[in-house]
Amino acid sequence: MPISKIAKLGKRESQYTAIYIGAKYYSAIEEHLGHFRIVAKMYLPQCDGYGVHTIAANSEKMPSDPETFKIDDRKLLSVLTEWNKDEEILLNQLSAHWEKLKAAN
Repeated sequence: MPISKIAKLGKRESQYTAIYIGAKYYSAIEEHLGHFRIVAKMYLPQCDGYGVHTIAANSEKMPSDPETFKIDDRKLLSVLTEWNKDEEILLNQLSAHWEKLKAAN
């Protein structure tokens, strides 16, 4: 998962890495990695990394694409392009749907 300001960051371009809760994070810039180490929790994906669009719209879990993400209110969201169209409605539904799915497991 890129933590640099560069949206697409291939592993070959990543000189710096950090491991946090079993996931490897990449950065092309050492300063960004230093910042990450201080606020790593902010970079954790919401809803355990499942696609938030499917959870909010259909109350279903679906694997997400790590290349499509958005940071909203300091939360990392794995989104589909359709997210932006109905973002306000979906954000309002997301919490309730995610809590329901977590309780079902």
